[in-house]
Amino acid sequence: MNKIVTILEDKVMACIVYQTDKRTGIKYAYESTSYWDKDKKQPRSKRKYLGKVDPLSGEIITSRSKKHSTASSTQEDNDTCGT
Repeated sequence: MNKIVTILEDKVMACIVYQTDKRTGIKYAYESTSYWDKDKKQPRSKRKYLGKVDPLSGEIITSRSKKHSTASSTQEDNDTCGT
């Protein structure tokens, strides 16, 4: 059991997650990072807002407060982690 926990503590998995607002139909993109919570002894995840997804091109349009370049996305799935 300790061996499995050690392996999980060293691994950090990140992926892009898409979420659609049912009221407005706007699709948002988040970077989801999984990590191991030592206190609760279970996996947890943190999300970082990336921006809105352009419905025509599929590009992620970053928010005004962030000064990052726009990332492009071609997948229409709600999750690109593969799970």
